[in-house]
Amino acid sequence: MALTSVIRGVVSAASVGVSADATATSIGVNGIVVFKVDTSRLTAGDTVKMSVFVSSSASSKVQEWALNFSQPQGSPEKVAGPFIVAGSAGFVITQVSGSATSFPWQVITL
Repeated sequence: MALTSVIRGVVSAASVGVSADATATSIGVNGIVVFKVDTSRLTAGDTVKMSVFVSSSASSKVQEWALNFSQPQGSPEKVAGPFIVAGSAGFVITQVSGSATSFPWQVITL
């Protein structure tokens, strides 16, 4: 299975505020996607939440996955998925607590 698309970016809690949701990206796709976030910038007292939402129509949005990570991570690269998407998917990063920092992310379509 080959990669067909990679979207990259950085979400900064400094620009949206701690505890505010920051949408990394939303994509329309029919396929399999993976959400990858670099948490290497987490320090003592930091917590980040990563969420994935999928929808098959404009009115149906379902949270497929969410997980919190706290403190410095021994393995900082977090990979969520694969998710089967028939419509659209949204990827959200929320720094729940700590010092505002930024998180590089990727969405990979297979």
